[in-house]
Amino acid sequence: MQWSNNYAHSVRDGLLVAQEPAESFFNWAEDSTTPSTCRHVGGVTAYWVGDHGLINWYAPGDFVVTDLTVVEATIGSSAILMYPPANVVGQTIPTARYSNVAFAGYWNGQSCRSTEHVWKCKKSLLDSKPWCEFFHRGHNQQAMGVTGLGETLFTSSEFGGKKTKGEQKFRWTEMDSFSTVGGQVIVNGAHFANFDGNDGCGLKNVAVHQNPYSNDTFHHHQFSQVSWSNIRNGGEVYMRTMYGNTHHPADDFTETWYLDYDNFKYGAYWPDSPNHQLLIDVDGTFTGTGRRSSIVASQTLTRNDQFSTYGYNGRNFRNLGPMRAGCVESERTRSWNAVQCDSTVEWLSVIIDNLSEDRLTRRPGPVVMCKGDGMIDVNGWPLCQGGQVQYASGPVMKGKAGRAILERMTRYWFHAENNGNLTLAFRGQPPENMRFYLQDHEYLNVGSNAGVTLNLRYHGLNSQLRVGVYVNGVRQRPVVGYGYPHEQSPPRTWPASTDPAGTHYHDKYVNSEEYTRIGNQGVQRNVLSFVLRPGSVVDLRQEPIVQVTATLSMPLDEFFNNKETFPAAMANALGIPEDRMKFAKIVPGTTRRRQGGTTVVELSVQQSEAAANANYAGTALGEEQNDLAAIAARVTPDLVQSSSLSNWPVASVEATVVKVAIPVPEVNVASGTPYVLLNATRNGGATMNTTLMEMAVENYAKTVMNITVDAQFNVTERGDVVMSNVHTDAAGFTRMAMLMLYENTTVSFIGLQHLYNLLSNSSTSGQVLPGYTIHSAEFSENGYGGQRSSDDDLWGVEGSVLKFAVGVAVGLIVVCAIGAAVLYCCIYKRTAKHADRAEQQAKAAAGEEYDVGPSKPVHSPNEPAEEDSEQPQGADNV
Repeated sequence: MQWSNNYAHSVRDGLLVAQEPAESFFNWAEDSTTPSTCRHVGGVTAYWVGDHGLINWYAPGDFVVTDLTVVEATIGSSAILMYPPANVVGQTIPTARYSNVAFAGYWNGQSCRSTEHVWKCKKSLLDSKPWCEFFHRGHNQQAMGVTGLGETLFTSSEFGGKKTKGEQKFRWTEMDSFSTVGGQVIVNGAHFANFDGNDGCGLKNVAVHQNPYSNDTFHHHQFSQVSWSNIRNGGEVYMRTMYGNTHHPADDFTETWYLDYDNFKYGAYWPDSPNHQLLIDVDGTFTGTGRRSSIVASQTLTRNDQFSTYGYNGRNFRNLGPMRAGCVESERTRSWNAVQCDSTVEWLSVIIDNLSEDRLTRRPGPVVMCKGDGMIDVNGWPLCQGGQVQYASGPVMKGKAGRAILERMTRYWFHAENNGNLTLAFRGQPPENMRFYLQDHEYLNVGSNAGVTLNLRYHGLNSQLRVGVYVNGVRQRPVVGYGYPHEQSPPRTWPASTDPAGTHYHDKYVNSEEYTRIGNQGVQRNVLSFVLRPGSVVDLRQEPIVQVTATLSMPLDEFFNNKETFPAAMANALGIPEDRMKFAKIVPGTTRRRQGGTTVVELSVQQSEAAANANYAGTALGEEQNDLAAIAARVTPDLVQSSSLSNWPVASVEATVVKVAIPVPEVNVASGTPYVLLNATRNGGATMNTTLMEMAVENYAKTVMNITVDAQFNVTERGDVVMSNVHTDAAGFTRMAMLMLYENTTVSFIGLQHLYNLLSNSSTSGQVLPGYTIHSAEFSENGYGGQRSSDDDLWGVEGSVLKFAVGVAVGLIVVCAIGAAVLYCCIYKRTAKHADRAEQQAKAAAGEEYDVGPSKPVHSPNEPAEEDSEQPQGADNV
């Protein structure tokens, strides 16, 4: 939609771009020709605007803006772009393009807008107000006046996320869904004027600024052909970051620092984007350098400090070391709260997507990326020999269900230097299924030379498993060794950033000396080094194995001298190809290594190529494909007599099938949210489908409970009932927590009580969930502190007509009562006093006595007489 010569002024929002700008029950007319893949708008001038000059609110598809001018708007332009889940895989990168646009903070000659007109933190159903006040309007921070181009957000409907309900229930700039994997904002041709970072009203006004309500992901933003006029006091850009004291303690005794990952209240929830902001100045016109530059928010990414300088303690970020080569701090960059890097620093984006079964419930982070080879310190921390440390903990919860059950994605965004060799370290157990992307290389014009090498150390529950490497869905031939690549026979080379995507080497080395000295795994590198290249998606999937343990009657040194032929001999004895069997561990069986003793050898048998590909595709496996159990069954005591092992003194051998282990999740529901814990099976042995169960309960609430319990259940919609914390045990019983998440929490509470009464009784549970057997039901208030019946909640139902009517009635009664009191005190009582005084004076003149009650002080003519009634103090009390 391209316009020209259109003006919008003296309004709240100049131009609103949306698929439908309100909830469906408003019956907003929607044009059948509304685009779904891209929108092109422009030809608009907006000025004297209360909120946004231009706002794109969840319109689907890419966004193109040309010929836009905005003067004196709180936020000149902001956008939340919506994409279907198919775009989450990152093959198509969502894009927003701005060209021939101009933003002015205020008019020429105007010193500032107003001391009262600042960014305000407003409450909504999402309730970003605490975050906004905590972070954007926190301790001694300068208030924001006006901004030009705001951050563009890219979101998806993945995991039930959807657009918000629009103002006033949500702010136009609030995003309540997870970000897409990739996203690019390309600004080519922009003019910024009259932005003062410290104006005459004491406000900060900047040309470019982050979204005040988004705290997850700052996608790629690049600028070219930028011009400026009358920019002062760092008015180009400002990056609010997360370093230092929050001045918002976790309790009366616990001081809280940003990025303090051990903090008991906030440690797992530090958002990603504030310290991940990065602007690319393609031609040097944004920074005025005349050559490619970048503006970086992260203070650690731009330093050479090793990880031990910071650790996981937020207080340590005060101890910043020297700046890395190519990046500088100056008075100007400090006014931006950022660092400027030159063209020698070539930034790319690395995105890690957790695809594990427990990706919404288990927190493997925080995740650290830095320059290094994957090695760790004695305390398990990454070494980061080259410094340039980054942290990511993933997005916060999205959607009312996610916030209620504390579910959030484990997807991580990092900036990586082109051709870098990088350590990737998970503080928790790494996910068993991950997908990696390398994006945002186009501005470099380096073509096939873009790439990075990641070094990931596996540890924890599944660390002994093999890792399958897939490139665009195609499994790569495993490359596994017991030592460094150059120590192999024949020698190998380290995977290089210019090698094809998916090139890898898995070092499964264990230091047997350390093993015997400290009595556990000792030094076990278990580092997988692999290559990422643009245009290719790399998957890492831990896969089941057969673990074969053999005890040999020979010293460790003697075995090491001849070890290369042992896997082939064992594979031949088991009747499998040699390339399916690899060393896992070699340790001494006794302490007499040199004079005699035994050696314990662990080998792993990987699943067949056909089984691996079938598992990846999610298809059923035949017996020939899924042969690990059959291989393990061949390992019997008689195997030591096999002619294939005749040259090896194998004393004993045993085997176990080791599968990927997913820990049983604990019930996890946010405090204050009641729930019903169910233990159920589906009749006939059919597979449980929680989506169908949710829909069945929602239908029951809408058609039955609206009559028998409360009429408000008539507005039940999809998403008001959630089955969460689902786990099916080996016996086939499925545990789940059922929640009701209406806007009115009292309705949710009484609804759950009603459902619990039915589901806990075998004779009535079928009314709610026909076709299911409920073996047990438990009701948990879970710290709920609200009203417990619709009658009690008369005063708590927001927007209730009854509340309004009762409030008006009570208000009228109070007003009438006050009026009656005033009439009594000021008219009747005062008139009676005057009558008494007149009668007293008359009787005094006649010489009669009269009881006037307690005496009062006599006032001089200049003193005010005592008021008969208290007057209201100020307009607020009227």
